[in-house]
Amino acid sequence: MRAAQKIISLALSLFLAVVALPVLASEITGGLGSSGVIPIPPPAVTAKKDGDRAIKLEWGAVAGVSGYRVYRIKDGSTPSKIAEISDRAFTESGLSAGVYSYIIQSFIGTLSSSLNVVPTPPITISESVTPPPPPPPPPPPPSSGGGGSVGDGGSTPPPAVIKGDINKSGKVDIFDFNVLMVQWGGAGSSAADLNSDSKVDIFDFNILMINWSL
Repeated sequence: MRAAQKIISLALSLFLAVVALPVLASEITGGLGSSGVIPIPPPAVTAKKDGDRAIKLEWGAVAGVSGYRVYRIKDGSTPSKIAEISDRAFTESGLSAGVYSYIIQSFIGTLSSSLNVVPTPPITISESVTPPPPPPPPPPPPSSGGGGSVGDGGSTPPPAVIKGDINKSGKVDIFDFNVLMVQWGGAGSSAADLNSDSKVDIFDFNILMINWSL
């Protein structure tokens, strides 16, 4: 009889432990990610110019996180952390000329979401310069001396190939960015695989950023 009671008590303890574990995991993570451990990246990240020298970022909330880290990508460089905040908006001001993109990372304690996500569309900050004075008027053409016409001396050379010009429009712009986003994460040969490593990822994005048309 005592042996039967011990078996029933042990079985009841195991059942309660199995039921309680998912509840504790949910309380710890606040419903983060499918694994219940690592936070998910913030949704709906947007970036827009805020004047000539600033960019404003906004994103959606992730439940239960400690805060958010802001990473900047300038001119195709590796992501660099510039802020760690609890708000869901951030403005970076005093920017120098260049092409900027951003990644927002959520974190809880020592755990954080992946940085291998699609960055925000590139935003160009132009150099502010004083326009030069207008050139002087050209001199009058010389009088014709009755000479014959001169040919052009050859055909026009083909336009130079621009690395990152995915749609072959002669410049690297938002249309090339859109093509890269459509093919993001794809494997095999594609127009957006700018470094020819058979996949479309952050390295191809960096090449596009470096050659972005100002």
